[in-house]
Amino acid sequence: ADVAAARAAFYPSLNFNATPGLHTFRSSVWFQFPISLAYWFGGSLATPLLQRNALKAELSAARTKESISILKYESTIIKAIGEVQLFLDTRAMVANSFSLKNEEVNALNSGLSASRDLFIAGMATYLEVITAQKSVLEAQLDLADINLLQTKNELNLYRSLGFGNLR
Repeated sequence: ADVAAARAAFYPSLNFNATPGLHTFRSSVWFQFPISLAYWFGGSLATPLLQRNALKAELSAARTKESISILKYESTIIKAIGEVQLFLDTRAMVANSFSLKNEEVNALNSGLSASRDLFIAGMATYLEVITAQKSVLEAQLDLADINLLQTKNELNLYRSLGFGNLR
């Protein structure tokens, strides 16, 4: 819009108003109708010619502002796409970690069951059973941490997609 206005300033304009005699800088011709009208009419048509360099500078400034606005817009788009891609990549990695940790918990639960059976048969000590329980609990805590990370990542993904400030 600014570029179009700056381009339009290069064309002469003809404006009518109630004070045509006051558009001259010489006070002696303010009230002499044909002469003051000529100053007013000629001045409004010649203004683009007399101010050509200033109008070129305004056009250049308007084009520069437009370019800056376009670059800011493109930068914002690229940043948003990068954020979404980061959260999608994180989502895939966290899902893989969750799956692996879940398999570990299942394997440790099987080991705990075997430790209990060996303890009942008298082939293992109670310390071995407690150690197996500790390993299962630590793996379950890690699984809960991964689940929390997964939930936070999903919220950040929704936020970056523009679904508002979810907190």
